This record gives sequence, structure tokens and C-alpha cells, in this order.
Amino acid sequence: MTYTEEPLKVTLAVGNALFGVYNFLVISIPQSWRVINTPMTSDVLSSTSQGKVKWVRDGEIEHFVSTPLGNISMRIKIWPGVRPLNKIKDYSKQFEEGNTNVGKHKAIYYKFRRRYFRKGDYNVLAVYTYCEITERTILLEFIGGEEWVNSVLATLRESQCHLEDERN
Repeated sequence: MTYTEEPLKVTLAVGNALFGVYNFLVISIPQSWRVINTPMTSDVLSSTSQGKVKWVRDGEIEHFVSTPLGNISMRIKIWPGVRPLNKIKDYSKQFEEGNTNVGKHKAIYYKFRRRYFRKGDYNVLAVYTYCEITERTILLEFIGGEEWVNSVLATLRESQCHLEDERN
């Protein structure tokens, strides 16, 4: 991604006719990436509201991401309150760690390898942050790919996990 290129913003949400739309995150990814919906179900166990906008406070969703260099999976897990990083599954397997931002929040990224049944080992880039506005811990996992997956770290600072103006 070049410095002047604006990231692509994608709203990751679920909804139905009875209860409306629940947002997981408005994620910013490199322009050349595309999020592809999967037939997998998502889980929304609880939510919080900012005016008319509902945010998932406890849940999980998974999508595929198409990039110029290959396809990867993206999983988002959200827990209510602060979930300490050392309580996140697979964190103890990390072989690299660093700092980044998700929206206006400081975040930690870490890398590890995960084994998926008989399909082999996959690299995972995980990004952990806490939103004090919506009071939820957010974990993004980019599963698969090589070092080029790191390009998403430069775009995540444009992501949105809460409304800036609570009157919306």
C-alpha cells in the first residue's frame, strides 16, 4: 500500500428483521483487499447501543478476504469488558509481538502458528484492542498468508469500533 492510498472501509455486521443490525466493526483494509461473506454462522450473545447504532458486545464472526497475493480468513471475536491478553487462547504460542492502532485505540498485534485439522499449519496475525467507549475487547485474526498480511496493520488505524459523537 502506498502512503497516499486511502484504506477501504468495510462494515462487518449481522442483522435480522426483528432485531435490526448489530455492528462488529467498521474495518479499514488495504484498497486491493475484498471481504467475502461466508456461509458460516455468526454468534451475537449480547450488544450495547450508542443512540440508534448497536455494537456486538459478545460474539464472533468469520469472513474470507481476497487479496492480490492470496485468500485468507478473517475472524473477529468480541468479549464484554476487559479480557486480559494472557487469557486469549493462542497468545502463549506467539513468536512475534508489536504495537499498532485500531481506530483511536492502542492495540497489540502478535503472530503465531495454528494447526487446522489435517490442513496443516497456518500463520495467524492477531490484533488485540479494548474500546473503553463500548466497553468491549476486540480480537481480529487474519489466518493464512505470509508476511504480506502485515500490510493491514497500516490501515487498521482508520477502523471504527464506536461512534465519535454519542448523539448519533
